[in-house]
Amino acid sequence: VNQSYLSWHRKASEDILGHSLSEILGQKTFENTLKPRLDQSLAGQTIEFEHWIEYPDLGLQFISVTYAPYLESDETISGVVISLRNLTKVKQTETALQHSEVQRRLALDLTNTGFWDWNIQTGEIIWNDNLYQLFGLKPRALQPTYQLWRDRVHPNDIEWIEQALTHALHTQTNYEAEYRIIYPNGDLHWMLAKGCGIYDDAGQPIRMVGTVSDITEKKQAETALQESEARYRAIVEDQTELIARFLPDTTILFVNEAYCRYFGVNRDDIIGQSYNPIIYEADQSNVTRLIQSMNVMNPTVIIENRVVINGHIRWTQWVNRMLFDERGQFIEFQSVGRDITAVKEAEAALQRSEERLQLAFEASGDGLWDWNITAGDVYYNSRYFEMLGYAADEFPQHVNTWENLVHPDDMTWVREILADHLKDSATSYSFDYRLRTKSGDWKWVADYGKVVARDAQGVPMRMIGTHRDINDRKQAELALQQAKTAAEAANIAKSTFLTTMSHELRTPLNAILGFAQLMSRDQSLNQQHHEQLDIILRSGEHLLGLINSILDLSKIDVGQMQLNENPFDLYQMLNSLIDLLHLKADSKGLHLHLAIAPDVPQFIQTDENKLRLILINLLTNAVKFTTTGNVTLRVQSPASSIQQIALSSSSVLSLHPLLFEITDTGSGIAPEEIDQLFQPFVQTETGRKSLQGTGLGLAISRRFVELLGGEIRVNSTPGKGSTFWFEIPIQPVAPTVVQARLMQRQVVGLAANQPIYKILIVEDTVENRRLAVELLSQIGFEVQVATNGRDAIALWKKWSPDLILMDMKMPVMDGYEATREIRTLEKSAAGDKKAPTIIIALTASAFTSQRSHMLAAGCDDCILKPFKADELLAAIAHHLNATYRYATETESRIATTEQSNFPPSPHSTNPPRHSLTSQSLQVMPAQWRSDFRLAIRCLNPNQCLQVIQQIPLEYAELSQPLTELVNQFDFEILLKLVEGVEDTNP
Repeated sequence: VNQSYLSWHRKASEDILGHSLSEILGQKTFENTLKPRLDQSLAGQTIEFEHWIEYPDLGLQFISVTYAPYLESDETISGVVISLRNLTKVKQTETALQHSEVQRRLALDLTNTGFWDWNIQTGEIIWNDNLYQLFGLKPRALQPTYQLWRDRVHPNDIEWIEQALTHALHTQTNYEAEYRIIYPNGDLHWMLAKGCGIYDDAGQPIRMVGTVSDITEKKQAETALQESEARYRAIVEDQTELIARFLPDTTILFVNEAYCRYFGVNRDDIIGQSYNPIIYEADQSNVTRLIQSMNVMNPTVIIENRVVINGHIRWTQWVNRMLFDERGQFIEFQSVGRDITAVKEAEAALQRSEERLQLAFEASGDGLWDWNITAGDVYYNSRYFEMLGYAADEFPQHVNTWENLVHPDDMTWVREILADHLKDSATSYSFDYRLRTKSGDWKWVADYGKVVARDAQGVPMRMIGTHRDINDRKQAELALQQAKTAAEAANIAKSTFLTTMSHELRTPLNAILGFAQLMSRDQSLNQQHHEQLDIILRSGEHLLGLINSILDLSKIDVGQMQLNENPFDLYQMLNSLIDLLHLKADSKGLHLHLAIAPDVPQFIQTDENKLRLILINLLTNAVKFTTTGNVTLRVQSPASSIQQIALSSSSVLSLHPLLFEITDTGSGIAPEEIDQLFQPFVQTETGRKSLQGTGLGLAISRRFVELLGGEIRVNSTPGKGSTFWFEIPIQPVAPTVVQARLMQRQVVGLAANQPIYKILIVEDTVENRRLAVELLSQIGFEVQVATNGRDAIALWKKWSPDLILMDMKMPVMDGYEATREIRTLEKSAAGDKKAPTIIIALTASAFTSQRSHMLAAGCDDCILKPFKADELLAAIAHHLNATYRYATETESRIATTEQSNFPPSPHSTNPPRHSLTSQSLQVMPAQWRSDFRLAIRCLNPNQCLQVIQQIPLEYAELSQPLTELVNQFDFEILLKLVEGVEDTNP
């Protein structure tokens, strides 16, 4: 035995020499495996074979064995020479490769990569189908051989490629080469080949495996780049490759002009200097090593390295050659270089892409399945069954395993999708469904797959896909849907509650305020009774205001608050607000200013009531929380922001933004309170100390500003004051569009020559029913009542009223059902030419959706409880074409800007010219002032308005501010105005 055998078995020679093979290998192994071949060798044959052999000391080993007869000098056989090679590791490697063959081939197919496997010992070569196609051959049409490959390679490339192969195998390094393949039709294609060797224990190569990919497009791009560079050099004088000559010690002897331009240097500055400074520091040692490796047998070296130019790193490629004189003596090196930065960047990008793809395969965490459709076997990777909680031995590799886990509710449609895809691969196989986990829970997965192999008849043979765990996403979606459902239910409950509360709160208020209005008409009541009635009216109106504020917020929240735009005189409204608050400001010693920019339009269209409420809230707060100094309302029109909106081909609407700014010198607001300032029912510390307000004013103002298309903002400094401002779009209108409102007049009865109007009142609340009866009876209407919808229908049939006031929420039969029934009966009596009965809904619901439901039921109009007498009478007159008699027959007047001295010039920054003072009322007769003083002291707003209606036309500018003060119940200010007049006028 030689030393290698002894080292392999870890034995000494005395343990082997003198012992029989049966002792060394064991009797069974010797008899079954070795003895038959040993006999053949002793008979003169040389025997070679490979076999798994069980060694007592080494265990099972895969051995390559050669038996050769040992010949004496007389050529007689005296023994056998046995040569052994241990191929166990090689065999294990081959087995591992076989196990990964499916995954490897799939990856290669997906990337269109060719694969080759070269058995160096036997010469056998294996190609995959992609490689045939890359070489321009029909898959498996020819047996792959080394010569077949060699014939395909371009003659100019074959020599250096074989050198590269030999070098890689001898140095046990990876093989990589770019070369050209000639297709049968003569086309040239560039290939990138990579490979690695497999070696036995002695380091001898036994196999080489690798890949081939088509890089023709890349090479064409490189060629195009080179051609472009060539054209550029032809255009630009003296444009050449970078050329340098240098000595072995790196001293530069010569550089051409292109070299100087590239590196930005002067030739004289670098001749005699080392080239090392321009080479990137990390590459210097490699460049030096490769240059030093050059010799007579290896006179040319191509080096790719980085260089530093003005702090920037570039990639270059240099072809370095040794130069010899005529005697063959080496004299210097010549290097021809070019910039390959773009190529390197492209290669780096490609490498990053390949790395990302590889990482995606490894790190995606998806389950992989590979289904052999013919056999029913399925390969599931570990992630597949681990995501369901199973171990490998608990998860049979069969399609039935999957079928048994699909949720019963999903199975039918999952099978349909699968059947469709098996029939036609163009049909998508991508969907979400549930699988049962080991614990019995259901887990959502996303399934993606595709048929990848069919037989000649198109029958599917193999399908591959992935599973992704999406259970958390599905649970989140379910929770979101449940939250959405709960929120929608809460909104419905909220709307129902607010509708009910609106009805329950407004119904009693309707009786309280209505009867108070009726009683205030009675002039026989004494002064004390009038004062008490006015207290009831003011308290009821205040309570109604609070209810309306809360409902306004609620209607905005549910999207039921609407804009009611109307044309109006902006200047007049602004001055009326100043008039309204001027005495309050005067009583506190404050200066109240109005400043209107010259370019602010006087006549505009927007929601006047909402704008008025916003400004009243902001101005009232400013006056309330300011003790010294001034309060200023400024209005500006940023002309640069005018928007043009096309309404039709011939009509364009111009929207002008108006900026409203309210500034005061009051107590200011603490920074920590700013964020809560516009929250409902939230007051600042100053507001709480004042013991006034509900905390709704600013909340409603902000919502109204947003409805008008703007945003309210505030700046404040504690102790110095605050500024509130907002900008809204408005539409300017012509002055002729705006008409002054008619003076309020009290209805005392029907005018002469009117027919007898019959009105049916349907109301279940005794107080509200009595209120409507007394009000309408006093006017002269004929009235009947019903307490529910069923009685109303019976009375309608019998009495045929001209108009019905229909409460919508009643017992037995509500107003909706009664109205629909009446309209149905009217349609069934189509032959009767009598006009349909007018039905006006009386509702305590403040929500727009309820109004639309009432109109849909058949009502002609809706009036909100608690209603004002003049509002109800106006609606009745409108629908019946009735005419009234009034307490004062003052003709209606239409005020235009040409007929009135009001409002003041927009250029003024002082208080309006017609701000109310005691001297303003000096022009009125003493009797008028006395009547007005009495009405004020009685706290009777209706009596006050009747007196205001008596103001002569020439003093009409007094009517508006006085009416505003009455409507705001500012009787204290009104009394100060009247009592401050000196009685010099009879």
